[in-house]
Amino acid sequence: FPVTIATGGGEVFIEGLINNYQVMPIAIQNNNSAAQNRLTIGVQLNINISVPKPETINFSSTRFADFNASTNLASVENQLLEDINAQLAQDLINKLLGNW
Repeated sequence: FPVTIATGGGEVFIEGLINNYQVMPIAIQNNNSAAQNRLTIGVQLNINISVPKPETINFSSTRFADFNASTNLASVENQLLEDINAQLAQDLINKLLGNW
């Protein structure tokens, strides 16, 4: 689903979507069961900058967080989302400030 972040009169307009939301087993053990699961989230963003010169940057990032396979995703999902969102936000900040 598309997400738009905007405030009136801003110099940077960001819109995008979540293009990946996936849980996969990792750390397979000898009995073919997973010891860990991985929640992966990917985003695709269009960053429109108006100052100092008009510019559009297409940016994508994918981040993940691991959790114990014996844990129900619903019980840890909010914390995992906070961790992944912080990583994605840092990627965006790095992209925006890396051009200065």
